[in-house]
Amino acid sequence: MRMNRTGYVAVLAAVAVALAAGPAIAAKGPSAGGGGGSAGGGGKPAAETVGNNLSFPVEWSEVGWSLALPGTMTTASIAGVVKAGTYTIDDLTPCLGALQKDALNVWQAENVVASSKVVTEIDWGDNLESKDWRVGQVVRVETGLYDSSLGAPMTRYEMCYISGSGTSEVWGLRVTDNGDGTYAPVTTQSTTAMVFTAAARLTIQRIDPQLAEALTWDAATHAWIGAGALGSPVLNAATHEKVADGPGAYGAELNVQGKVVYGYVWTTKGLTAGEYRLTFSLDQPPTFSPGVSLAGATIMGADAVTTETGGNTAVVRGADELTFIDVGLTGGSGGSGRR
Repeated sequence: MRMNRTGYVAVLAAVAVALAAGPAIAAKGPSAGGGGGSAGGGGKPAAETVGNNLSFPVEWSEVGWSLALPGTMTTASIAGVVKAGTYTIDDLTPCLGALQKDALNVWQAENVVASSKVVTEIDWGDNLESKDWRVGQVVRVETGLYDSSLGAPMTRYEMCYISGSGTSEVWGLRVTDNGDGTYAPVTTQSTTAMVFTAAARLTIQRIDPQLAEALTWDAATHAWIGAGALGSPVLNAATHEKVADGPGAYGAELNVQGKVVYGYVWTTKGLTAGEYRLTFSLDQPPTFSPGVSLAGATIMGADAVTTETGGNTAVVRGADELTFIDVGLTGGSGGSGRR
């Protein structure tokens, strides 16, 4: 059931491990800039003064936790740069896009605080599902939560792809030319919203793939245990635990497509080659009281499974309130990091 249709924007996020798509921590505080695309990247960019606008509807799971958003809900003001593009990278239908990160282009999709909800689908970054990575590379870790069971549709702003890929992607609000020097935003009524929760935690842990099926999740330590767990987690951080910038910070952000996603820039320099399990989980009481559940969620995409392990196939374990994907790190120029 929805509450507070004016949206709850009392908080914010600090940028973690600044790259073009640096993640932000959800917490009470000032507004945060948005991230880039879903691919991994490297190099620190110049500081951004204008963030991304919200295009995809959002449900905030816990009262008092959300992202600070530019603009006013369901309102758009287009006075900045507009460029020609296509619907998506793959759909070449022509469109006009009012650029993100332009202070004169401001819009905000519908966003609400909901008293109870579930996640129906989970989306891991394509860069994690498609391949392994080499030790030393910087890997973008991105996870999105979706609720496709809305009781009433929410206003969504359609987007237009302009150029680039990964951290260099440029998108804009899809607009129509009024013929008098002004533009009108293209909106739709969406039956799906993204979900934000401050209970989100990312754990990155090296494992033995031969013993992966015997691993069990320890909710108290937020880590996998058993003979297949090799050493302490490389990262074990939740959005509600750390509000400062710097390594170890983890949280949600507005990406360049205007979606609220969880992002982390994983620097693999100095790590041992092998298999790493990336786990997105929801903290439980007494650590934190989540306003949402992953029970019953599935992985977005045709190849999704909910019970298998291994490979670069994402998995959901609803009973443990988590999803994970196993990714190999190689020590050479290619091949699999699996043993």
